[in-house]
Amino acid sequence: MANKPNWRAIKIHRSYTVDEASRALGVCKPTVRRWLKSGKLPVIDSQRPALILGSELIAFLNVRRKPKQRLRIDQCLCFSCKVPRSAAGRMAELVHASVSTFNVCMLCEACER
Repeated sequence: MANKPNWRAIKIHRSYTVDEASRALGVCKPTVRRWLKSGKLPVIDSQRPALILGSELIAFLNVRRKPKQRLRIDQCLCFSCKVPRSAAGRMAELVHASVSTFNVCMLCEACER
């Protein structure tokens, strides 16, 4: 199963059962049922099988998405802290990855990794 649900696989004007939604998104059926049980993902009515509107499913997934982190020019993403940090000692190193690409390596100012 996928780490992130693929919301682009959902059609706006279609209704989905729990099974169809889980297959389209690439998540488990219990995950979709948990979303329904929390009340954050609405169903069409209380009848069985539970039907979910495609537009409601897309809106629910868009609310769940994390906003992209913007980095300043002097920052890198620390993999240990998982937040943007400046370099310790304001020093960074360029490492050749291939003929045309480079990697930037620096130590985190907070955790020094």
